Amino acid sequence: MSYLEIEYRLVPTQSFTVIRSCAGCGGKAPYKNTRKFRVNANGSKIDVWLIYQCGKCRHTFNLTIYERRKNTDIPAAEYQRFLDNDTQLAEEYGREIALFQKNRAEIDHKSITYELIRLRHPTVGSICSHPIRIAIQNPYSLKIRPEKLAAEILGRSASQVKKEIAKGTITIEFIKGELTMKLTMKIETDRLIIRSLRPDDEQAFIEMASDGSLTEIFGDCSECSHWIGKWIAESIQLEQENNPARAYLAYCVERKTDHTIIGSVGCTYYEDMKRIGVTYFLGADHRGHGYMAEAVKGYVQYFFQHYDADALFATASVENKSSCQTLERAGFQLLETRLYKDLYDETAEMSNFYELRNDCSPLRQDA
Repeated sequence: MSYLEIEYRLVPTQSFTVIRSCAGCGGKAPYKNTRKFRVNANGSKIDVWLIYQCGKCRHTFNLTIYERRKNTDIPAAEYQRFLDNDTQLAEEYGREIALFQKNRAEIDHKSITYELIRLRHPTVGSICSHPIRIAIQNPYSLKIRPEKLAAEILGRSASQVKKEIAKGTITIEFIKGELTMKLTMKIETDRLIIRSLRPDDEQAFIEMASDGSLTEIFGDCSECSHWIGKWIAESIQLEQENNPARAYLAYCVERKTDHTIIGSVGCTYYEDMKRIGVTYFLGADHRGHGYMAEAVKGYVQYFFQHYDADALFATASVENKSSCQTLERAGFQLLETRLYKDLYDETAEMSNFYELRNDCSPLRQDA
C-alpha cells in the first residue's frame, strides 16, 4: 500500500511553568521562568541556577543547572551568557525536560502552549485521496493526545480522525523523546562531511573569519571572536527547532581526509521574498577545488528529502563569479538579474537570482 507521508515536530512556545508549594501563598502555586540566572563562584567551584518566581506572591526558587562544578567544566562562551542573563539561553533551559527531572520540579502540563512545525506535508489534493501516515516528533515529551494533534494537522475534527484511525486510513507514529536526545545531522559526499555545528568548532571559524572568508555573509568580522560562539550556540538551538521557514539552519563542512573545517552550508529564510534559500561560505584557503559545489549538492539533496518544499532559492552578487558558478554547478537555474538589497545590506547591488526545483514525489511505495 502507498502511504502519503506527513511529518511534524511538536515544540513548546515558551518555558515550562512549575507547580510547587509556596511559603508566601501557603499552598501550591505556579512558578514562571524569570529568564535570569544566579551565578555563585566559590574558589574554583561554580554554581548556576535559573530563577523561577511565584506568579502570585513573587517568591522565588532556584532551578539548579550546575552545582559545585569546576570552572573548566563550563564552556567559557556559555558561562558568559549566564553572567549576561542571556534570555535565549534561559528559554532553552526553561524547556529542558531533563533539568526539571533532575530538580524534581513538577511541570504544569495543562499550561503548555505549543507549536506544530511542518517538516513534510504534501498538497491537500494528495491528502484527500491517499491513506496517511503521520509522524509527530515530540522531543520535549509534551503530554498531548496524538489524535488531537493529527486533527489540527489535517484540519479535521477529532472524531473524524478517530474513525479514520479505526479504518486504518490514518496511522500516527508519536515519537517521544527527552530533550537530551538532540537532533543531529550528518551527510557524507565523496570528499566532505556536512554535520551539525558543535561548540568546539568556534576557534576554527574565528580563524576563518580573520582571512575575510565570512565578510560577505556577516560583514565586518574584525570583532568576530566576541560573537562566533553565540552564532554557533544559536545555530545549534535553531537546528533543534528544525524549521527552515522560520529562521536559518547552518551546518559545518569538513574535509574527510583530515577533518579540517573548511566552511558552512545551510539555508535561510528571506523575509522580504517569503522564500527559503540556500546559504554557504568557504574558507579562502580551500577555494578552487570544487568543495562548495559538492557541499551545496549534498545539502540540497538532504533538504528535499527532509522538508516539504517545492524549490530552493539562492542569490549571488553578479561580481561574485565563483559563487554564481557554485550554484550553477549544483544545478540551480538562473531566473533573473536585477538590483537587490536584502534586509541586512546597506546598499543595493546587481544580483543573480537562482532556483532549484524539487522533482521528488511525496509518495513512497512500501515493499
